[in-house]
Amino acid sequence: MILKRKIAKARLRLGKKHSTSQHHLQDKVEMTGCQKYQDSLRLKNVYKNFTRAICNFILSEISTPYLQPIAEELNIGINEFREFIGRKREEIRGVIELRGFLISQSQDSLKLSCFKKAFQKMAEIFIKFFAANWICSSKLEYKLDYLKFRHHLLKKVKNPSLLHSKLV
Repeated sequence: MILKRKIAKARLRLGKKHSTSQHHLQDKVEMTGCQKYQDSLRLKNVYKNFTRAICNFILSEISTPYLQPIAEELNIGINEFREFIGRKREEIRGVIELRGFLISQSQDSLKLSCFKKAFQKMAEIFIKFFAANWICSSKLEYKLDYLKFRHHLLKKVKNPSLLHSKLV
C-alpha cells in the first residue's frame, strides 16, 4: 500500500496522470521537445553509473564473502582481481565498456576471461541484493527509473549478447 502511494506521488511529480477507472482516463497530451529531452536524460548515464557501482562494490570489503567462493571456483586471486577492477573502473564511460567487461573475446587470455566471468557473477549479486540500497542512498535524481531498470539490467548481465548501445 505504501509503495503504491509512493509510485502515485512520483507519477504526479513527473506530470503523468494515472487513473485506474475508465471514467477518468484523459487523452494523451503530446510531449513538447523539452519534455522529450528530459525523458531521454533520465537513463542517459544508467549503464555508466551501474557499472561504476558494481566496481565499487567489488573493491569494497562487503563483497569479500561473495567473492571468495567465486575466486576459488575460477582459480583467480582476489587481490589481483580487485587490482584489475580498480584499473578498469577509471575507463568506464557507458554500455560499451560494460559489454567489454562481460563478453570474452577469442584473443583474451585465460586469466582475463576468468576475470570477466567473476565480474559477471559479482554484477548479478550486486544487482540482486545491493542495488536497491545503493539507489535509495545515492544522490541520483531519477531513483524510481533506476529501480525499474534493475530487472532490465540483470537480464542483460546474465545474457551479455543482449547489450547494445540502445537503452531499451
